[in-house]
Order: sequence, then C-alpha cells, then structure tokens
Amino acid sequence: MKTRKSIRRIALIVMGTLLFCQVHAQHATTFKFSETAPEQVLRVMETNANALFSEINRKYDQDNSQLSLSSSAVTDFARNRIANMWAVSHFYCTRTSMNTRVLKMVSSDTYQVRNIPVCYREAENDEYRYQHIVLEFDRSGKIIDLYCTVSEHEYTNVIANSNEVTVLRHREQINNFVSNFFTAYNCKDLKLIEMMYSEDALIITGKVVNYKTSGNNDFSRTLTNNTRIEYSIQNKKEYLTRLRGIFDRNEYINIKFDGVEIIQSEANPKIYGVRLNQYWHVSKNANVKGYYDEGKLFLIIDFTNEDRPEIWVRTWQPFKDSYGNSINYSEEDFFSIGDFNIE
Repeated sequence: MKTRKSIRRIALIVMGTLLFCQVHAQHATTFKFSETAPEQVLRVMETNANALFSEINRKYDQDNSQLSLSSSAVTDFARNRIANMWAVSHFYCTRTSMNTRVLKMVSSDTYQVRNIPVCYREAENDEYRYQHIVLEFDRSGKIIDLYCTVSEHEYTNVIANSNEVTVLRHREQINNFVSNFFTAYNCKDLKLIEMMYSEDALIITGKVVNYKTSGNNDFSRTLTNNTRIEYSIQNKKEYLTRLRGIFDRNEYINIKFDGVEIIQSEANPKIYGVRLNQYWHVSKNANVKGYYDEGKLFLIIDFTNEDRPEIWVRTWQPFKDSYGNSINYSEEDFFSIGDFNIE
C-alpha cells in the first residue's frame, strides 16, 4: 500500500515529466564556429545564429506566435523564408550547443553552417519529425538564408566525389539548388517553385496499375518483375495548378530526401540529371492523419544561367503500390538522363 508520501513523490515525478515536455523547446542553443571565415566574422555569425535560435526555441510552444528577428541579424529574404517555414510548422533546434566548422563556398562568396538538427512540431512520427537545416551567411556574417537539406553524411557523399574545383563548384550549386527546391515545397512557396521550373518543363508522374485496369495514361512501362506502371504527363501550368490545390487543402507539408545521385550530360556539360529518394507527407492539420508517399524523383536541371538554373524534366516513380506493397525496381527501371534527348 502506497503511503501519502510515496504518492506525493509519484505525483511530483509525473508533474516534473509533464513540465519537462512542455518546456523542452525553451532551451537556448549556443553556437561556436571555427575555421574558414575570418575571426571577426565568425563572432558575428555566432551572435546572429544564437539570436535566431534563441527566438525560435523560445516561441516553439506558442501556438500563434510570430518570430521577431532583427534586421541586423538576418536579411529580408532570410526573414521571409523562416517566416514561411514557421507558418507551416513551428520547429526548434534539438541541441543546446553546437561547435562546428564554417564552410566557405566555392561557388559563391558565402559561408554555410550545416547539419543543424531541428524538430517539427506538426509531424506525426519521428520519421518525419526531424530535419537537418543549413544556415547561410554573407561575408559580413549576416544570415542570408535557412533551408532544409540532407544529412552531413549525404552531403559529404555528394561533394566528395571530386576534388576538381570546377566540378566541386557545380556540385555545390546542385546541392544548394535541390535543397532550396525541397524547402520551397515545405514552405508552400509556390512563387519560388514556379521560378525553378522552365516554362517548357515536362512533369511525369507514375502509378502502379493492375494489368486489367485501363487508365487515362500517356504511356506505361513494365518493370523487370512484370509490375506495370502507368505515367501521366503534365506541363508546368497543369502541374502548378494541381500543386496549388494540394497546398490549399493541407496546412502541413514535409518533404525529406536522401540518396542523391548526380549525372552530367555528355551532350551538354551545363545539364545535370539528379536522382534521389523523396519522402512526401501532407496533412490537413496536426490532428488529422496525413498522406504519405515515397518514391524515386529524377530532375534534369539546366545550369546554363548559373544565377537562375531551371528544371527541364521532373519524373516520379512510386516505391509502393496502392496496397502498400513494395515495388522491386532494377537500375534500368529508373528514369535517367539518357531517356531524354538533350542538345
């Protein structure tokens, strides 16, 4: 039989646990940066990063809160980007301290701090709750951007495939472009997404069908294991109209990606194919179970204008059928840059 003292102790433990859960995001995250940037700039970066995440962590649990970010710490572009991410889901940095190296970009006069772990409040499960983000700084130490990206291991695999400066610069550009591409979806930034697609973009989406099914498809492929996938083709206007409807119907968007492969066109060295795994989650609100999808995404990106690359082709192939069964693809079954005529 429990005594009053023991019951009180249990109650205090429970209350302490609840209190911890309620204020777990209200910690400060202290950044300490080293290398690459001049010492004075590093200190400015630290001050601005500390101020940003102090505000983010403090307001994580406040439902209708707006972030108050100093113009001396962040640019207008960065402030708008962060506000858009915050509007879709509040997030916070899970670390109380980060001692990390600053990267000087080869492709631009900027600096990056990568692999900052954040947690999204609206996510339904741990698989989609955590993301890695990048802080980007100008040469004075001001925050100019914040966006979702791959893990540090993934980033190393993408960048470390070549030490040749020109190729490294292109890989940096590709990685930054793809990261911004997915962040635009997570922010429901339709205007930015529209700018990233060529006016003549080709969008191809696949779905698994039964052989007895007669669907309205533009073409189909039979995989090496005899699974049949039908593909529909959309132009840019059709795709953006459909995407606007998805954004309007769903409060929460969370897209993650990994397994990035980069393929340079032999016909045009300014054209790159990028193939990766995409994990898509949308929901109407935090209290409604959302829609999940996983598949292989392939992009053909034109870097002729390096200041404004454009997506020429976007294809998507599902990893599972409508019953949730995994689809067994061979390497030859996935779209690649050789499937399209490039001049």
